[in-house]
Amino acid sequence: MLGSQPIDAPVEEGLKFCVNPNQVPVNKGQYQRLVGRLMYLAHTRPDLSNALSIVSQYMHNPSEQHMNAIIRI
Repeated sequence: MLGSQPIDAPVEEGLKFCVNPNQVPVNKGQYQRLVGRLMYLAHTRPDLSNALSIVSQYMHNPSEQHMNAIIRI
């Protein structure tokens, strides 16, 4: 992630998340740690709070789509 560039919106506009049984699962612990770190960062960056509220709903069963959204944030 060293070559990351800033973007205007933390989440793509109109992006819909869903939970399907055939989605590729990801490391649940890593996902939860990343969401927790971003929540801490949201205290100084309120523009992230809406995006975090969306992705934090999937902390119990994250998939690759959710992890990609966290990385985008």
